[in-house]
Amino acid sequence: MISYQIEKLNPKDYNKCSNIWDMEKKPKMAKMFYDELVCGNRITFIYLENNEFIGEGSLVLRNNDPDYTIPDKRIYLSRMNVKEEYRNWE
Repeated sequence: MISYQIEKLNPKDYNKCSNIWDMEKKPKMAKMFYDELVCGNRITFIYLENNEFIGEGSLVLRNNDPDYTIPDKRIYLSRMNVKEEYRNWE
């Protein structure tokens, strides 16, 4: 039986996101996302299938660009990412 879950990402599990995207190819981005997660500026939700990280999506609360976020009014939906072999299902 297949088990599906959506969970809020715990920063201690952040490296498991490398199952979804290649964090080693983008180390600056990976560090920025991790730092935002730890400080509370980024909330990330993980889609799991049988406890395997398959997809992620994040909400960014603050950004220095008003086209993305407005404090206490608008947040930014970021990182809607799915593991490559799970994309384009029919």
